[in-house]
Amino acid sequence: MNRWAVLFAAVAIHMIGFGAVIPSIPYLVREVGGDAALQGVLVSTFALMQFLTAPLWGYLSDKLGRAAVASAGLLLAAAGQLIAYTAHSASVLLIGRAVSGVGGGTLPALQTLMAELAPPERRASSMALFGAAFGLGFVVGPAIGGALSVVSPRLPFLAAALLSAAAAATVTRLPNLKHAGELKVEWKIGLLTLPVLLFNAGFSMFEGLVSYFAAFAAGLTPAQIGLMLAAAGVAAGAAQPAVRKLEASASAARGVLTGLLITTVGLASLYFYSYGPAVVYLGVAAASLGQVVASSFIFSIASRTRGALGLSFGALQSSGSLGRIIGPALGGYLYQHAGPTAPFAAALAFMAATAAFIPASARR
Repeated sequence: MNRWAVLFAAVAIHMIGFGAVIPSIPYLVREVGGDAALQGVLVSTFALMQFLTAPLWGYLSDKLGRAAVASAGLLLAAAGQLIAYTAHSASVLLIGRAVSGVGGGTLPALQTLMAELAPPERRASSMALFGAAFGLGFVVGPAIGGALSVVSPRLPFLAAALLSAAAAATVTRLPNLKHAGELKVEWKIGLLTLPVLLFNAGFSMFEGLVSYFAAFAAGLTPAQIGLMLAAAGVAAGAAQPAVRKLEASASAARGVLTGLLITTVGLASLYFYSYGPAVVYLGVAAASLGQVVASSFIFSIASRTRGALGLSFGALQSSGSLGRIIGPALGGYLYQHAGPTAPFAAALAFMAATAAFIPASARR
């Protein structure tokens, strides 16, 4: 198996486990006595730990090697899923998400490795391939999780732990690339941190609350939520050829703006959820497609800098994690106090703010 196939398999296996728990999270939240606010806090806790640890993991991946750091992180993610599997209180569930978040901070090591294995002119499409692996995980994972949650809403967490451990073993077959020069971040990366923060705050507001919205506003069953997330996964996988075509004919900034426009259309579609599950599926799929397109071009811009790539991607991951801390918690509050579509209205505002900063950031 070649390096690309191993890398794709490692990310996809982990994301199958990550996706498997999503349909059952709202029901496990209810089982431990929580509500939409707790679900938002769970997502924000995961992001908080990524925010705190991503720069350190980025430094370690430059110094010790991408594969070694990623494998360690995937094992931590598996441990966090096991803790969540045993949780009978909100506090233990939060601990499980925190441990998984620390492990999740190492995923940029795999993203960096994917960028390093690609020629410079194909960096955006290589980032989209990373997104396609995520998408495959969200196609297969929610289907598995939906089936397992019929037995128990906890069972998908056990499956996720086993899959993350398998991904950790797979990563050990990858080259353990390191940064050969001085370990520093080029100043130009700082120009991307604000749009990355804004984009992730808006998208995570949607991402963190959409399963709760689907379950308790749109009235979808766990199986239907699984189908919804599978549609999102198919759309994320379809982004790879779209990014490749854009990469050949458009600037990186235009690629980001195209992704933001597609995401905006998807978010706006959710206002029409009363027309049936198909509208929700299409809206979630469009938002997911746009997210992969936009983020692929953002990281393509970042990969052009000459600093330590692990540290650079770690800095952007940390900025994005700060956005994912703000987004779900704010989204949960808005859902409770302003209505089920309020988080999506706020997410649209964040997309517009991101679009305002991207052209100048890309030029510089």
